[in-house]
Amino acid sequence: MGREAIVGLIPHGEGMCLLDQITYWDAERIVCRTATHRDPNNPLHDGDGLPALCALEYGAQAMAAHGALLARSQGRSAPPGRLVSVREARFLAPRLDTFEDALEVEARAGGSGAGPGAGFGGHAYHITISCGGALIASARLLVAAVA
Repeated sequence: MGREAIVGLIPHGEGMCLLDQITYWDAERIVCRTATHRDPNNPLHDGDGLPALCALEYGAQAMAAHGALLARSQGRSAPPGRLVSVREARFLAPRLDTFEDALEVEARAGGSGAGPGAGFGGHAYHITISCGGALIASARLLVAAVA
């Protein structure tokens, strides 16, 4: 599935879509590829490069695409969501733009809920961003539906 289809799945405009391709998805996970980390016109580029922290947005977009694909497979639309928590974030490189090969972005569903006493439901994912099989970043993200 290419970039045009992804733009239709995520709540971003085309200029903010960071993913180029969905290479695999099922009920538990999605795997995407992208070369947008090398684009100097990347909307997250800060003038010096693409900070590793931006890996979180790549993962969040994979999560959004996964949620939309799951909803579509059930004949419905995914509700809008908001990223509400980042945990266990690890960045193994200072920047993403230094990697020449395409990035692989994987989001694996990891349960529901935001923990005891959170007061709202959500969907947790474990995200990983790698290049050539080497891990660059990982985190646990929680998205909650926007009422």
